[in-house]
Amino acid sequence: MTRSVLPPSRFGELETGRRRADFARLLPPRTYPDPPDRARAAPRPPGTACDVNRSGSDRVGRVAVYRLCR
Repeated sequence: MTRSVLPPSRFGELETGRRRADFARLLPPRTYPDPPDRARAAPRPPGTACDVNRSGSDRVGRVAVYRLCR
């Protein structure tokens, strides 16, 4: 799970519309393996694939969930 964490500071550096290659160094190496139902069910833009990351590795506390589509 720690390999799928995208800290809020790094998430804040991402810009909508930029090529993924422009910010790939900011992304964690893996997507979160068990995203919440709302992330799985959310519509995605046609022709895209989406990764889900968490803002922290705390399993008990609340953390933000980020869905990044490419």
